[in-house]
Amino acid sequence: MDDVYRGEKLIKDTYEAIRDSPFWNTSLLIITYDEHGGFFDSEAPPKDVTAPDDAPLRKETTDFDFKQLGVGVPAVVVSPLIKKGTVDHTVYDHSSVAATLEDIFEFPALTKRDAQANNLHTNKEGKKHLLTLSAARTDCPVRLVDPAPRKSAERTVPQFNPRDLDPLPANSNLHGFLAVLLKTELELSDGSDAARAAIIESFKNVRTRADAGDYAARVTERAERARRASR
Repeated sequence: MDDVYRGEKLIKDTYEAIRDSPFWNTSLLIITYDEHGGFFDSEAPPKDVTAPDDAPLRKETTDFDFKQLGVGVPAVVVSPLIKKGTVDHTVYDHSSVAATLEDIFEFPALTKRDAQANNLHTNKEGKKHLLTLSAARTDCPVRLVDPAPRKSAERTVPQFNPRDLDPLPANSNLHGFLAVLLKTELELSDGSDAARAAIIESFKNVRTRADAGDYAARVTERAERARRASR
């Protein structure tokens, strides 16, 4: 439905925000995906991994025991405490993110899956794994190259989708995204009661998927203008 520009832009903005912060020297940024997206996987997914719980999920509809991982997905791990040019061949899964937090902050495991998952902080022998440097590197870029959007002439006109007229679903992640957008718009306002009231009243008119898309585009553009003005 879109090109990769916005995703690359999100990565750039997130990296630069952390790079500019006082927490950079002890930070760890994990960039990964929840779908393989057509990336080629050269090996079959590992089997005989630990299931998340004692019983398979949705046993009434499937006999899948959750002891096999899915296809590989891309991941990039960014930290000034990682040696430059590191390529890691360790087998991770999405629960490795939770396992890393649990290892660093000594949290208890959520399930048997993340209790057994490899983490980015230490290996199974308890030795430092990726974050091996004793001091933060000073050669990490402050700014990343701007991703290049496709030329407007190359963009195709979106086809009308009847679902755009559907009302917002009663239960959906979409409501969470809309709440974040509303919070962003309120923070970008002048803070007056009148401005906040106008924003909230306008937000009440977001009733369909098309309305949600238009609202997201409008707030995103406003946030982008504010970001450029602050530089």
